[in-house]
Amino acid sequence: FLNLLAALALAEEHGLDAERIAEIVGDTDAASFRLRAGGLDWRSLRAGTGTLLRMRSELFPGFGSCSFDEPADALADLGLLP
Repeated sequence: FLNLLAALALAEEHGLDAERIAEIVGDTDAASFRLRAGGLDWRSLRAGTGTLLRMRSELFPGFGSCSFDEPADALADLGLLP
């Protein structure tokens, strides 16, 4: 689900076209994504913290999952949860 979140944030910040958005959504390589204090990076593109905060409050307030463990385990595998 982080690739969807990244695609939304990067599209919001950079005005990406559908082809580029699909590329981000389809990217399953965790090394392509970095969450840093200054924002979220996908390859050479960055969505800054202002965009992430606006996106979180206005565009992507949450997501649903049939499982708590699967998304939590995926975040732990990425080092984003202990």
